Amino acid sequence: MTTPVGLLAAAALQTAPLPSALQWTAPLLPFVFFCGSFALFAIGLVLPFIGAFRVVQVLAHKREPRSVALLWLLVIVVSAASWLFGWQPIRGPLSAARRAGIVRMTRSGRPLIHALAAYRRANGRYPAALDGLVPAFLDRVPATGAAGYPHFGYRLPEGGRGRFGSYELRVNTSLGMLNWDSLVYWPERNYPGHMYGGRVERIGDWAYVHE
Repeated sequence: MTTPVGLLAAAALQTAPLPSALQWTAPLLPFVFFCGSFALFAIGLVLPFIGAFRVVQVLAHKREPRSVALLWLLVIVVSAASWLFGWQPIRGPLSAARRAGIVRMTRSGRPLIHALAAYRRANGRYPAALDGLVPAFLDRVPATGAAGYPHFGYRLPEGGRGRFGSYELRVNTSLGMLNWDSLVYWPERNYPGHMYGGRVERIGDWAYVHE
């Protein structure tokens, strides 16, 4: 699990549904996933070098049974194979699971989008913050439903003008320090091919930015 397989599994788990009984953990989970994915990546890089050093040490000094060297050699082979080949068969299912979670987040955002539109019809403008929708238009601000990315971000154009005309909903969907992907919604839906430093993929009415 310290190889790309582990990183892909972590990425899929971040978009997995968060059970209602565990909603209290939502504020902690982004930090946990951030640290965990970075640790997986670091361990996966370092472990083969540690193994190579231990093999040389055992064979040179003969202070330990050769079975120890064989064990570390096995660690090197398995780690290298998983980096080169082992993650490919599982990449499809894990990537599909992550994408399904992202699509689920776009569905979770629909009540928020409808409430924002209703607020504008009633007040002639959008609220300054999502809390302004409660309780007249929503009982509570909905969560994304994803374990690793529990909250929708919201902002209005700075100075009344910006790349988006009305407002932006955003979920930062980064995988630790390995990328800075994000899921974005603009009411105008006039997303460019590239924005925020990444390639844009349309997912329904939303834009997924691949950093």
